[in-house]
Amino acid sequence: MSLSVFTFIIMIGVLSPVLTFILFFSSAYFEREVEYSEIKYHQEQLEKELEYSELIQLSQQIQPHFLSNSINALLSLARLDRKQELIKAIEHLSLFLRYKYQNKQYLSQIRKELEYTKHYLAIQQLRYGKRLSIHYDIDDDLLDNSIPPYLIQTLVENAFKHGLEKKYGDMILKMILQTKNNQHHLIVQDNGPNWEETDQTKRKLGIGLQNIENRLNLLYQDQWKLELMRKDEYTWIECVWPMEKKKGDK
Repeated sequence: MSLSVFTFIIMIGVLSPVLTFILFFSSAYFEREVEYSEIKYHQEQLEKELEYSELIQLSQQIQPHFLSNSINALLSLARLDRKQELIKAIEHLSLFLRYKYQNKQYLSQIRKELEYTKHYLAIQQLRYGKRLSIHYDIDDDLLDNSIPPYLIQTLVENAFKHGLEKKYGDMILKMILQTKNNQHHLIVQDNGPNWEETDQTKRKLGIGLQNIENRLNLLYQDQWKLELMRKDEYTWIECVWPMEKKKGDK
């Protein structure tokens, strides 16, 4: 046997246990990594499912509050014997509820949410008549963008509940939707009576606004804002949330 062959056999004998050891622990490490990745994936999927369920549940919480207010509006029309207006109001409420039961998403199109909100406003318009003026300043380019469901309607309802319903004389509601710095800015203004600090607290702590804050936090973490203020003769509530990236955007 030559020296080179003998040396090769010795090296194989020495290195075999080392190579076996390396292969064994490499295999074990790889299996652990695969197992960890699978566990992490399932945890992420579970978190997404729980988050989705929470978002849907939060969306549905808004509805009983709105339904109660709508029924009160219908009762007001019935007591005043305004039959034609009552029929129209019931039609709008029916369309509103149809959308509510069809929409099970945690994000919706601004276009659809605006149409949905207009059913609510149509009921209020029939209730208050010429006293109520509604103005829109909506950027049409944003209508296909995403928005949390019921966000517009909740802000509008908040304006009625805490402002316009306490107003004597002409009532004005304004809705503005625009973009700044790649963010949506939705502003709802009402000319309801001035409010003291306690009224501001009531507005902020209402179920509707708390609901919006919870959903925005789940969807956008710290990339949103909900601000209530008084400017001149109007109460402003502004909601800011990020624009989604579209295909082709960097």
